[in-house]
Amino acid sequence: MTAPYIVQPRDTLSAIAARFGIAWPELYAMNRAVVGPNPDLIYEGQVLQVPVVVSPAPAPGFIKTDPGKDDGYKQDAGGISPVLLVGGALLAWLFMS
Repeated sequence: MTAPYIVQPRDTLSAIAARFGIAWPELYAMNRAVVGPNPDLIYEGQVLQVPVVVSPAPAPGFIKTDPGKDDGYKQDAGGISPVLLVGGALLAWLFMS
């Protein structure tokens, strides 16, 4: 599963790959058609495909407060939908009752 990533100023393939937990050659292979023959030459605004990891949702009534820790949950008034981890950044849609 992949998601689009828009190249930002001063991005490099190796920095983007590290952010998403893969090696830069793997990221390059996924995006060779966009990047072209020189992996050292990417441009701001290019749209690359990056890996996405889907994680199981925490128990209803809890939200993830620290994506870097397994125990980073706190109780919440509402439930939580499935959690989507994109390069270690936690994205969740909360449904508050």
